[in-house]
Amino acid sequence: QGGADYIYQGVLISNNKIGRPDLLVKDAGKSAFGNHLYYPMDVKMARVDDEWDDGNEKLKLEQVWQLHFYGDLLEKVQGVRPPAGYIYKTKSRKLYVNLFKTPNKYKEALSLLESFLVGDPKDAEPAIKSDCKMCEWKNHCVKWAEEKKDTSLLFYVGDAMKTGLKQLGIQSVDDLAVQAPAKLFPEVQKLK
Repeated sequence: QGGADYIYQGVLISNNKIGRPDLLVKDAGKSAFGNHLYYPMDVKMARVDDEWDDGNEKLKLEQVWQLHFYGDLLEKVQGVRPPAGYIYKTKSRKLYVNLFKTPNKYKEALSLLESFLVGDPKDAEPAIKSDCKMCEWKNHCVKWAEEKKDTSLLFYVGDAMKTGLKQLGIQSVDDLAVQAPAKLFPEVQKLK
């Protein structure tokens, strides 16, 4: 409310949702705070790749989801949705994210997270993938996956393929090991 130009790791709270963007950056505009509003900016050291294309570079979809979530919270806190958020990347790149354009699968991901909050953790199994190296839960998830002999432990399985294998009745590495490759391959191709 005081109009600070930058707020480092400001906590945003709305109902049972909490977010903490790396920076909240002051900008001109009308909001509950007066003649200024804030937009979120997150600082990322990871490579730029994956599924969200802003026209210039591709951004990690999870990072775009994160900014949209901050946009949702800011809309509640300041009474207006910021039109944009930014991801500050290595080499001093400030990448624009349109917060009025809903990213792929954002609503589904948010709905799933909300179901966890009310104690309905359907499909709440981890999937081991390359992004896990950045997560504080990695050791817990790997231990779980090893105990269950989860298929995501295998190279290139990940979330989507794990879900597809489950649709074929394959729950574990052991289940996969007894499959006939010539029979399984066409079934997996259909899943794609």
